[in-house]
Amino acid sequence: MIVYKRNIVSFYPLLNSRLISKSLQRLLLLFAGLILVGGIIVNAQSGPGGVGSSGNNLLWLKADAGTSTTVTGLPITSWLDQSGNAMNATQGTPNRQPKYVSNAMNGRPAVLFNNTDGIYDYLNLPGGFSNFTAGLSAFVVTNPIAAGSWDNFFNLGTIAENIGLMRFNISNNLFYEVYAGGSSPGGMTGVGDIINGTDQIFGILQNGGVPPATSNAWMYRNNAEIANDVNINVPRNIVRNSNYIGHDSWGSGDMNGEIAEIIIYNTRINTAQRYIIENYLSSKYGIALTGNDYFNFDATHSYEVAGIGRVNASNIHNNATSSGILNISNALGMSDNEYLLFGQDNGAVNSFGTVKCDYNLALAHVLSGNYNAATATLNCAEKTAEVYYLQAIVGARTSNDNMVFENLKKAISLDGTYRETAKEDREFLKYYSNADFQNAIK
Repeated sequence: MIVYKRNIVSFYPLLNSRLISKSLQRLLLLFAGLILVGGIIVNAQSGPGGVGSSGNNLLWLKADAGTSTTVTGLPITSWLDQSGNAMNATQGTPNRQPKYVSNAMNGRPAVLFNNTDGIYDYLNLPGGFSNFTAGLSAFVVTNPIAAGSWDNFFNLGTIAENIGLMRFNISNNLFYEVYAGGSSPGGMTGVGDIINGTDQIFGILQNGGVPPATSNAWMYRNNAEIANDVNINVPRNIVRNSNYIGHDSWGSGDMNGEIAEIIIYNTRINTAQRYIIENYLSSKYGIALTGNDYFNFDATHSYEVAGIGRVNASNIHNNATSSGILNISNALGMSDNEYLLFGQDNGAVNSFGTVKCDYNLALAHVLSGNYNAATATLNCAEKTAEVYYLQAIVGARTSNDNMVFENLKKAISLDGTYRETAKEDREFLKYYSNADFQNAIK
């Protein structure tokens, strides 16, 4: 039996946000297409699948948000981090820039890395990724096109302090290894588990510890455990530079394939949380899971899947937020192996038909988490105060600071009431003490 406390299902409290108040009708359209899947669940946050927040979700790159272009075949100069930590992936060298693919996996976009111009593409990540004493968890959604030598999905740190998920040499084996202080006791290998030309979800979980130390680690493909190792270095507490997507610190490790999503946590998430993230990714990209598939509405409601659940008393997740709108929390009386997952059908967007440059359409895109489409819609919409204000909100959600500040100034110049609104709007919570934000709303 599931016993719910009050406010189990609630709207996320966007205090005084005109994102909500100006277009309640469209918000209701969105939730008219929402499916709640009975089961049970655990702890509500706003990261992937409703798991984690900016405090432990270090990196979240997804190709349906934050790419510098949304036109197939055009180069990507930047891919904005959705975790809230502004760990944006960039590439300033033209012949190293990967390409955008609009219809790659289950109709969703991906980023293509290859060497069709004679040199391999990759993206740089900022310095950071410094403390994994609470463990490490990572997920990559990819379609490897062809095998290269030591193809890297991600690679963090210099050779001496390296964390990498990659192909083992030229084989089809998936390999995870951590160097600490210039040495490694060896890596963990999933034999034959990279299948070229196939969409797949790779996952890594590693226990924490106080370095120098080793800990247990596990490797997954499409939710099935494919390897484990008791002797993986705990990464040392050091700021890592030379961080890459599709490249490594040895100056090689370049990949030939598509990446749709990359997620990295500085904690070892629990089993219930892993199942929920795997279900979110599976539904979104149409990738079948090997067991523990708890969402039965993939065909109709695959957008923004999130949820709560319980494996046992030690593996619970009971608080989840989807798209910053719907929050489920504080469920009591959950039994083992009970879950509650929820997704939406993108109905608010589809209801607009052929309409292209409309504020309400942009709002529907924001509510469904498609910030690329929201930006494109707002760019061609009539320039009103509410359009500029919504562009600022998109900037906040995609960690594009200049987009926030410039559009707030424009909104306030057309309608001074947005000055007071912005001061109390939780969309801009992380900017309250920022000098540029204060200057924008003065």
